[in-house]
Amino acid sequence: MSHLPVPQQDIDLILDATEPLFRNLRGSRIFLTGATGYTGAWMFSALVAANARWNLDIRIDALSRTPQRFIDKCPALGHAPGVTWHAGDVRFFNYPKGQVDRTIHIALDAIDQAAMGVKKIHETVVGGLERVLDFCESARVERMLYLSSGAVYGPQPAGMEFMPESYPGAPHPEVLGSTYAHAKRYAEHLCAHASRSESFDAPIARCFSFVGPLLAMREHFAVGNFIADALTEERIRVNGDGSPIRAFQYAADTTIWFLTILEKGVGGRPYNIGGDEPVSMAQLAERTRDILAPGKPIEIQKRDGAGAGGNRYAPDLTRAREELGLVNRVSLDESIRRTGAYCREQGLERWHTPATPTYAAPKRLVVDIDGVIASLVPDLDYAKAEPLTDTIDAINALYDAGTEIVLFTARGSASGIDWRPVTEAQMQRWGVKHHELRLGKPHADYYIDDKLITPTQMQNMAAEARKAKERGAI
Repeated sequence: MSHLPVPQQDIDLILDATEPLFRNLRGSRIFLTGATGYTGAWMFSALVAANARWNLDIRIDALSRTPQRFIDKCPALGHAPGVTWHAGDVRFFNYPKGQVDRTIHIALDAIDQAAMGVKKIHETVVGGLERVLDFCESARVERMLYLSSGAVYGPQPAGMEFMPESYPGAPHPEVLGSTYAHAKRYAEHLCAHASRSESFDAPIARCFSFVGPLLAMREHFAVGNFIADALTEERIRVNGDGSPIRAFQYAADTTIWFLTILEKGVGGRPYNIGGDEPVSMAQLAERTRDILAPGKPIEIQKRDGAGAGGNRYAPDLTRAREELGLVNRVSLDESIRRTGAYCREQGLERWHTPATPTYAAPKRLVVDIDGVIASLVPDLDYAKAEPLTDTIDAINALYDAGTEIVLFTARGSASGIDWRPVTEAQMQRWGVKHHELRLGKPHADYYIDDKLITPTQMQNMAAEARKAKERGAI
């Protein structure tokens, strides 16, 4: 399995620890979101490797915004038997057809909040999960693993060495950088509700801090920056005063824990996931230096206020140990050594190469008119309708991005009146770009469709298309 982006020794560690879990999944179908990110790529690699080792006939439906980039980097893995790729955004992806046994919802497991923005964070975390939960119900999924975050606790109280799942704290709503935490907190509530009211279980993995191959270097992960500095720079730089404390878990252990929680975790119940050896950022920089670049100087920036308040972020792992028998197999020092060795062998940018994000416009959209493009009129005199400009702007942006727009309306289906001349004139007057106008849609109180998206979701898609056009990706 040398084509895997994950080192073979780590694949062996994962499979040796999870063989009974994988054998229980023989013949199953698994839907994986965020399949090409840091965490998703580890999970995807483990699934493919288990399939190959034990001939399990597991079918993997992998969702990614940019699957082709992954396939180009790892063609043998990307084209592995049993894998079907789905290009799309978790907020409005097309449902894979047929029954699915397991879902692993990883999308947006770690982000740079300032770069992403408040609105998109909420839409992706909460709106994306709502769509995944709807899919799970329609596909008769038995179990879904949801990746949450230790950020849901808010600041760790002074004097609390490890944060337990029973701690009822929460981020303060006035803290502007807490959008991700609030969104994840509500998403956990949705998983708990689904586990009690739906036909599937949704255990929760509350993720803390991680390290391992494929982690982005030179981004917003301190450990990645330290490793990159140790390998390529004259000194290791520590932003702030070096006092914040974290507990890092190695990615192979993380993957083992995820698989165990997926199969054995209680629906709606959160399990902390992370390391069991807390270190300050100054200590982490020193450990990284001693392991990867002995003698290299460390520069602590000591910015005003950085590290104030005893910034500690360390999980209590008792629940995972006692209920699921989970342990961390790879020490922090070994984690740093393995990650550094991978970066030396593959290069820092082997995996996370900075690139202009690609954009894939939906190929075809069928759009209703009344209540979407035109205002609703109580007497069904459609000539009195007014344009809904936000939706029209979104339609036009998607049209310009290459999407085929088909307008489909029930005007006249109940009354028998021919509304085509009026409708065509309105679309022309309002400037609605489209390829085809169809009348004859059956009148109904409601329409049910597994590919349904709301006007707001279409506007979100259009916003992505506009940004892509601005950066020259269309």
